[in-house]
Amino acid sequence: MNFFHKIVNLDLSELKDLSDKENFKLINVFSFLVLIEETVLMIIDFIYGPSYSFYVKVIICFIIIGGLYLPNLRFNKRIIFLLYLIFALEIFFGSSYWGEESMVYLYNIPLVVSLPFIFQQKKDFKYVIIITTIILVLLFVNFFTQFKLFNFFNLNRNSQKDIRNIAFSYIFTVLIIFAYLFYIKFRNIQSLLKENLEKSLLLEKSKTIINLEELQAFIVQAKESNDGFVVKFSSYFPDFIVKLTNIAPTLIATEIEVCAMLKLNFTTKEIAASTNSTVLAINRKKNRVRNKLNIPSEINLNAWFIDF
Repeated sequence: MNFFHKIVNLDLSELKDLSDKENFKLINVFSFLVLIEETVLMIIDFIYGPSYSFYVKVIICFIIIGGLYLPNLRFNKRIIFLLYLIFALEIFFGSSYWGEESMVYLYNIPLVVSLPFIFQQKKDFKYVIIITTIILVLLFVNFFTQFKLFNFFNLNRNSQKDIRNIAFSYIFTVLIIFAYLFYIKFRNIQSLLKENLEKSLLLEKSKTIINLEELQAFIVQAKESNDGFVVKFSSYFPDFIVKLTNIAPTLIATEIEVCAMLKLNFTTKEIAASTNSTVLAINRKKNRVRNKLNIPSEINLNAWFIDF
C-alpha cells in the first residue's frame, strides 16, 4: 500500500494547484497500470507469442520505466496520446494473433475507461475522440476479418483459455482500481466545492459585517450633519431614490432627503438636528411626503420606509 501511495504521488510535491495534482495522480496510476499490462502481455508473448512482439514490449516497458523518472515526459499529453495509439495497435495485433477465443480485445475496456481520467474533457477532447475512434475502427477490422488478419497459427484451446483468464483478471483488477480512483476524485471535488463555498460564505459574511459597521458609522455621522448625506445613502441603498421618484416624481430634494432619513429610522428631532431645521418644518415635510406617496395617516412613516 505504501509502494502504491509513492507511485500515485510521484513528482507531485511541488504542485500547488489541486486540480493539476489530481490529474497528475491519475497519470501516475495510468503509467503504473500500463507497465503492469505491458509486463502481462510480454509474459504472454514469451510463452505463446512471436519473439519480435516480446522484444517490442520489452522496449516499451523500458520507455515507461524511464518515464517514471522523467516527469516532463510522463505528464506530456502528446506522449500519452502516442502511448494510447501504441497500446491500441498492440491490442489490435494481439487480438488477431491469438484469436478471438483469447479475448485479448477486452484490454480495450480499461484503455477506454481511463480516457476521462487522463485527459481533461474540454482541453483534451480531440485526443479522446481520436483515440476512441481508432479503437472502434480497429475492433471493427478484427471482427470483420474474424480475428484472422495476423492469425498465422492456431493456439490450442487451453492456451487461449489461459490468455483469456489472464485478460479477465487484469481487466477486473484495473476496473476496481479505476472505480476507487473515481471515488477519490469525486470526494476531492466535493471537498474542494465545500471549501470554496465556505470561503465564499465567509467572505460574504465579512463584507456584510464591514458594511453594517460602515452603515452604523454613517448613521451616527448623519445624525450630526447632513453633509453629503444623499450621496452616501445611495451607496448603501442604490435603488431607493429611483423607486421613490418613480412612485412620486413630484418629490423635491429636501423631501427625498427626509424619506432617506426615515428609511434609517431617524426620529423627527434627529432629522431636524441633522438638517439644521425645526421640528415643525420637518413635520410639514413629512405630511407632504405622506400625501405625495398616498400613505394613510394610521401607518407609521418610519415603518413604511424601512419596508420600502
